[in-house]
Amino acid sequence: MFVEPNYGSGHGLIAMFAAQDPAWFFQCKVLLVVATLLRGLSDFIWAVRQINYCLAAIGASPSRQEERDLVAWTHALTLVLNPALRSFSVGVRSYYFTVAAAFWFLGPLPFVAATMACVSLLIWRQSWSDTAKGVAAIRQPLDDERSSK
Repeated sequence: MFVEPNYGSGHGLIAMFAAQDPAWFFQCKVLLVVATLLRGLSDFIWAVRQINYCLAAIGASPSRQEERDLVAWTHALTLVLNPALRSFSVGVRSYYFTVAAAFWFLGPLPFVAATMACVSLLIWRQSWSDTAKGVAAIRQPLDDERSSK
């Protein structure tokens, strides 16, 4: 399949930016893009499966009238939900880095620049976005309650 990449006639917009690499190097670039896509897909699949377990556990959760320990049940549910959400986040992040890996086709400098841009975007979204501020606002009362105990 990837015996020799087809670079076309060497003219045009892409030829101005893309490096002429040996076939094995082109294959490495394709492999990196495919590997990051597969990593993200496998994390998404695992997250969906874990969330299904969470939904089943929520459906079987005790009512307020039952004599079961709600605190222990809640703790057990978080042991399933937290890894599911973590797997989903890893899957999303891998797609960011797939975009960065695709920039390697344009050369090493675009690859490094795209990787740095992806890391910067992820840091910004994790730390300073409106959603990050909302999550911090949600955590504040929980942290206050925990510290008062």
